[in-house]
Amino acid sequence: MKPKEIIRTCPLFRKFPNLEGKIPWIAVGTFPTPVLRLKKIGKQAGTKNLWIKREDLSADIYGGNKIRKLEFTLADARSRGAQNILTFGGIGSNHVLATTIYARTLGMNTAAVLTPQPTTQFVRRNLRAYAYYGTEVMFLKNMYRLPKLLLKYPKFRTAKTYILPPGGSNVRGTLGFVSCVCEIFEQVEKGLMPEPKYIWVAGGSGGTVAGLALGVKLCGMKSKIKVVRVVEPYMLNEDIIAAQANKAADLLNKLDPEIPEVSFEPEDIDLLKGYLGAGYGHITTEAEKAMELMEELEGIHLEYTYTGKTAAAMLRNIPYKPKAATLFINTYNSRNLWADLPADLDLSSLPKPLREIAAEKD
Repeated sequence: MKPKEIIRTCPLFRKFPNLEGKIPWIAVGTFPTPVLRLKKIGKQAGTKNLWIKREDLSADIYGGNKIRKLEFTLADARSRGAQNILTFGGIGSNHVLATTIYARTLGMNTAAVLTPQPTTQFVRRNLRAYAYYGTEVMFLKNMYRLPKLLLKYPKFRTAKTYILPPGGSNVRGTLGFVSCVCEIFEQVEKGLMPEPKYIWVAGGSGGTVAGLALGVKLCGMKSKIKVVRVVEPYMLNEDIIAAQANKAADLLNKLDPEIPEVSFEPEDIDLLKGYLGAGYGHITTEAEKAMELMEELEGIHLEYTYTGKTAAAMLRNIPYKPKAATLFINTYNSRNLWADLPADLDLSSLPKPLREIAAEKD
């Protein structure tokens, strides 16, 4: 399946026109994503003011929060003449899959260094999709072995390779969610939803969170970003998020001095830390209940690693501010690309341990 040609403009450039032409950008997704009131689950949670931003519908083939980042990172890679993307993630990484799918539309190959995470149906399906879409997969049980591994692949040490960090969370990727807030700001102005008092989002690699926080400040909104950490503490903390937001803020102000100078301190970040469970990708009972509620009452799919845990945290905390407008950012992909994968898919391109996982029945 090939993505259809997309012709549209970028919310960031609509808000700050002087940036257009100064930042590489390419239309990948289908935006704006809808904002909808969650009437049934909101009623159960004791509020009439619960909303969702359907980032799961951000692209026709494969959606989720990675698409906004890729509109900036892939454009940046292309502007540098890159032929290869080298990136990183867990063995079920949505970021790796989205990068592979959309990089190939621009004539770029994707290689990924993957590390272990709990095996679920979701992980097995993504592994199969890597094989189908042509991700060059390298598997490491321990990231300390990464330098030695890359010595075996000299093509990744050339100027034609663009290094993309986990989650696509470099400064360019962060701009994707500054742009997302510009879009939310437009939707509020059009009366599609009230300005949210709280915006709930999963915190993984930090780029989505940093972009949202920066976007809120630049758009003059009063929303508070509630971040639910779904990775181990060394991978995400307040210092990391503040640093990411500051890098993006500095870049925007450098390119357009009319953009207000803003900065973040770690104490500005509201990071909730009690929802990780046993670790990244591990299922929690509270997340399962939140997923079941969202599915049963609203017909919206969440997953265990990010959105289930974030929804659980949000639903636990809503009763304290039942009248406040609350916006849930659904960062999960809801497009069923796995239905297009052949039953006899060749898995030989995957490393043996991952091939065995991918071959297991769902």
